[in-house]
Amino acid sequence: MVCNMGFGSFLGMKIDTLLGKLEYFVVDSFTTRSCSIKLKSGEVSITNETVEAMFGLPNKGLDFKTLDECDKN
Repeated sequence: MVCNMGFGSFLGMKIDTLLGKLEYFVVDSFTTRSCSIKLKSGEVSITNETVEAMFGLPNKGLDFKTLDECDKN
C-alpha cells in the first residue's frame, strides 16, 4: 500500500541516529516566509518539485484523506 501511494522511497530510509550538524543547520537556516534555506552564497528554494526529487515523494496523485483505513497488522 505504501508503494502504491507513491511513498515507497521511505521504506529504505534508516532513521536511527541522533540529529547531526547538517540537520540542525537546515532547520536553523530554513525561512518559512520564502520556503527556502538561506546559505552564505544565496538561497535554496524548497518547492514541491525539490521535495519530490530529493525524497521520491509524489507531487500529485491520491489524497491520503480519501483513502480507506488499512489494517494495522
